[in-house]
Amino acid sequence: MSWDIFVSNFPAEAKTVNDLPHDFTGKPIGTRHEIIAKIREIAPMAVFPDKSWGKIEGPGLDVEIRLGDSESMTDFAMQVRGSEASVACVADILRHLKLRAVDSATSEFFDLNRPAAGTERWNTYRDQILSQKGK
Repeated sequence: MSWDIFVSNFPAEAKTVNDLPHDFTGKPIGTRHEIIAKIREIAPMAVFPDKSWGKIEGPGLDVEIRLGDSESMTDFAMQVRGSEASVACVADILRHLKLRAVDSATSEFFDLNRPAAGTERWNTYRDQILSQKGK
């Protein structure tokens, strides 16, 4: 199970996800090579064994990066499984790329001022699911 973050060049004027046009399509954010290089500037331990995905692992870090198949990228996803260090890493990557993301736990934009908000909600959900499986 992971907490998913969907990254794109969402318009700054959109304060909530509901403010996005129904037909929103992201504009190019860079090439796969450029995005990987920028991610490695923040997380030098990131490995990309396949051109479509990568992984950031370390103490408290467990973030998988899904880049997709296009060389010219308009979006990508991060699947977070680690602790608060993973959340801080995601926030640092978003700041560095100057991009916004939708937080799957809140269905709203990832809050760079309060990055742990989504993970708190996700952890509560995950714990409920796991406790039900244990019954």
